[in-house]
Amino acid sequence: MSGVLRPVGPEPARTYWVRRAVVLGFVAVALVVLVATIRSLLPPEPTQAVPPPQTSGPAHPDQPASSPTSGGTPSAGGKGGSPTPSSAPGGTPSPKTGGTASAPAPSASAKSPSPSGSSSSSASPSGSASPSGKAGASSPKPSATKDPEPVACDPSDLRLTLIGKRTVRAQKNSKYELSVINGGDEKCVVTIDADTFSLKITSGSDPIWNSRHCERTLKPVTKTLDSQEAHAWTMTWNGERSKKNCKISSATPRPGTYWATAELDGVDPVKWRMMLS
Repeated sequence: MSGVLRPVGPEPARTYWVRRAVVLGFVAVALVVLVATIRSLLPPEPTQAVPPPQTSGPAHPDQPASSPTSGGTPSAGGKGGSPTPSSAPGGTPSPKTGGTASAPAPSASAKSPSPSGSSSSSASPSGSASPSGKAGASSPKPSATKDPEPVACDPSDLRLTLIGKRTVRAQKNSKYELSVINGGDEKCVVTIDADTFSLKITSGSDPIWNSRHCERTLKPVTKTLDSQEAHAWTMTWNGERSKKNCKISSATPRPGTYWATAELDGVDPVKWRMMLS
C-alpha cells in the first residue's frame, strides 16, 4: 500500500504520478466510448402518442337543449284571467276569459328542429363544394413537349470519306466505300441522291466515269443523323468510260494513275488515288 501512495524507483516521484494519471485518463476515455457504443446499439425507447384533448361541446349543435311541452294546461292568474300562452313551437295560444284554457296539442308535422333535417343535408360533405367534384376532374393536364423536328444539315458540318483499292483493272468492277458524317452538335437530315452527290473517275484532265451518267448506280436515301453519326454506302465502277443515259464508250481506259472523287453539295470533296493496270 505504501508503494501505491509513495512511488519507489530511480526516477522522481512526479514522473510516476504523471504516468498513473495518463493511464487513468485512457481508461476513463475507453469507458466513455464503450458506454456510448452500447447505447447506440440498443433499440430506441418507444414513444406513446398523446391523444388529442376531448371537446366538451354537444355532439349535435343543431339539436335544441330542451324539448317544449306539448300537452300542458296553462294556469290562469285568477277567475276570469287570461291564460299563460304555451311555449310549444308549433301551437298558437287562443286566450279565453272566464274559464280554463287548454292549448292545442302540436301536430306530428310541427316544425320542430331535427338533427336529420334539411340543415344537416345541406351541410353534407358530399355536396357540390366537395374537393373531389367536377372542378377537379375538369382541370387541364399539362401537354407533353415534343422535340423540335430536325432540319437539313449544314454542309459545313458534314464530312465525306472515300476508300477503295489501290490497284484496279480496266473493264473490271471496283468497289468504293463511302460515308458522310454529321460533325455538328445537333441532329440533322442529309439527302444522298443523283442531284446532290456524284462519284467521278478521272485521269489527269480526262473524265473517265461519272455516277450521274446513270442514276441507278446510286440508291437515293434521306437520313437523320445524330451528332457524330455516319451514314455509309458503297458504289461500283465497272472499269469503263461512261456516257449519259447509262451508256458505255467504246474507248477502253488506258493504264496509268487515276483518281476517284466523291462530291456532295456544299461539302469538301474527297479523293482516292489508284493505279489502273
